[in-house]
Amino acid sequence: MAKVNAVSKVRFSLAKPQNVGLCKGQYLNTIVVCMEPGQQSEISSPTERLYYLLTGSLTIKQPSGETSNLATGELLLNPGGQGHTLANMTDSRLVCLMVECVC
Repeated sequence: MAKVNAVSKVRFSLAKPQNVGLCKGQYLNTIVVCMEPGQQSEISSPTERLYYLLTGSLTIKQPSGETSNLATGELLLNPGGQGHTLANMTDSRLVCLMVECVC
């Protein structure tokens, strides 16, 4: 059993988004994603991911052009099979919990 204080792991950089590993199990990997305003991150791995937005507003762009927007407290399950882009298109910092399958 792994217990981690996710809030203590939050960190930001103006140079690039920060993906901080929280814990890794046999089948799941948990990461806190921290973005400054205007930053974006390409997710190339095609695994299924769950996003839970802790603060801010997150835009998830699919290669097809489809976008999904998450507000604080919202959760989104992004199916596997394709990469996507995470973007903070606001003037505020963003903190998101990402859980991915490592199967």
